[in-house]
Amino acid sequence: MSVWNPSGTLLERVLKMNKVSEDAAKTILARVTTKAKKLKPRFVIYGREGVGKTSFPAFMSNPLFLMSQGETGLETLVANNQLGEIPHLPEFKSWSAFREAVKALIKEEHDYKTIVFDCLDGFETLLFNYIRDNQFSGSDQKFNHYRKGQIASMPHFKSFLNDLDRLRRERECTIVLLAHSRIATRTNPLGIDVTAYEMNVDKGVAPLVKGWADCMLFMNFLSNVNEDGKGTGGSQRVCYCNPSDSYDAKSRVKMPDCFSLGSTPEEGYNTFLAHYKKGKE
Repeated sequence: MSVWNPSGTLLERVLKMNKVSEDAAKTILARVTTKAKKLKPRFVIYGREGVGKTSFPAFMSNPLFLMSQGETGLETLVANNQLGEIPHLPEFKSWSAFREAVKALIKEEHDYKTIVFDCLDGFETLLFNYIRDNQFSGSDQKFNHYRKGQIASMPHFKSFLNDLDRLRRERECTIVLLAHSRIATRTNPLGIDVTAYEMNVDKGVAPLVKGWADCMLFMNFLSNVNEDGKGTGGSQRVCYCNPSDSYDAKSRVKMPDCFSLGSTPEEGYNTFLAHYKKGKE
């Protein structure tokens, strides 16, 4: 049995690790680079109802919205003249039709620069219904038994994320996933358990999405506190960009912990854009 020896040239080490021919190893080494292709960002935006998740990406470059069944907030905003005429497809009522549309956006020429998926929890429902009907005889009980249905759905969801990356690379599109939020209690191995906001998606889907995203934003209303120390609600909208025990957020560029979304969707987006551009410098 050969023993790994850290000494030797890089070529020798590649040969030992991969058991390839010398010519093949030289070809591998020829591919080493210090450069990186500039790709468009992958955003996840989630938050409470009415906080402005849908209107926010409407101000991004040349957006196209794909809507899950029942998620017609964009159409309501456009119909009430709260947004301009925003390109969108009719709401999707099946996972198969939705996946065909994503693949078409990869293959076909188009001018859209931002593809918005509204919303992630709705598309997750379409996927779960598809797996239930095709692998579990349409039975919710069989689907949910020991989470067999959710587990069976994960390869399909991973394939969906892979296609989003293809769309990003091959069509140079910014990708935006919108999601609703929920409040959940989390086990904290380093201290007391915490109650936090998180995406309203399955526990198998959430880590895949968080790992995939370049920037994960949580939008909420800033609560007012009365003299008794109790929250009384509020109308000021804020966006959180960095991790906290109270919510999920992340950014691969330098961003403030939070910023105000202002009084209009356009103002909120422009504030975000200024912070994002500065963070990339």
